[in-house]
Amino acid sequence: EAKVTRQIIGTLMARCADYVREDLGMNLMVEARGDKGALCLPCYSIKHAQGWFFSDLAVTALKDYQEKFPGVFEALRARQDEKKDLEQRHIFPTSTNKDYASRQLLKYCNACEWKKLRLAPAEYMAMTVDSVSKVAEMVQKISDLQQITVTGSSSFFQAEDPSIKPPPES
Repeated sequence: EAKVTRQIIGTLMARCADYVREDLGMNLMVEARGDKGALCLPCYSIKHAQGWFFSDLAVTALKDYQEKFPGVFEALRARQDEKKDLEQRHIFPTSTNKDYASRQLLKYCNACEWKKLRLAPAEYMAMTVDSVSKVAEMVQKISDLQQITVTGSSSFFQAEDPSIKPPPES
């Protein structure tokens, strides 16, 4: 299964509806090539000296993908040449309307959060949702303790407005 997983969590080019080339991969990791460093997907993956690590979010997304489109995983298991594009006829062998099935697969992929996020350098670290919530709680507690009120804001200098002159130095 490592062979299949490695293909699906990276870039996976496929010939889909109308024989158009599409990326069906999750793009959780991009290995270094030439002078370009490896890339990860924040909150989903990170690369350390020991190798790649994937979050619970990535595992859940992978399971969801496999549950909704098991044909992709079956086609990857049977795939002989990883350098060639995967073809829709292998993903949906029993479908009567392969173009429609391919469009549904592409629609699913493009709607997933893992497809919408931008890649970052492989060592990039992001906080989990729970961690962000804890930080927000702590900030709220601190702001409840001390409230600062600013008065006279009309006399503040606004650098972006060229018609306003800076106040004289005292």
